[in-house]
Amino acid sequence: MDNEITVLMQFVAKPSEADAFGARLRESALDRSRHPGSLRVTAQRDLNAPWRFTLLEVFESQQAIDAYYATSIHQRWEQRVAPLLVEMTGEDQSVILDWCCVRGLRIPDPGESGS
Repeated sequence: MDNEITVLMQFVAKPSEADAFGARLRESALDRSRHPGSLRVTAQRDLNAPWRFTLLEVFESQQAIDAYYATSIHQRWEQRVAPLLVEMTGEDQSVILDWCCVRGLRIPDPGESGS
């Protein structure tokens, strides 16, 4: 987990292009999830502002991110979605906690001491 990098992207689609962008984001998320070094991909659409989208990706390293961004698949995706967008922002973040709760069962963080 020390080298993992989370990429958080936020998109604002033109309202008239929101459905088309959502479809392309879903396709891209599936493609990204198959790329070597990709650990997790989550694509979300805002319930209250359906033209806003978030993409959360976790990569095993900066090298994995760089390798994916250098692919022709990613470059073509950026060209295809640019006309559908009003805004695209993103930032790289390091993972400091990855906590999960499944059906009410709390899964402790590996750094927590057991009792």
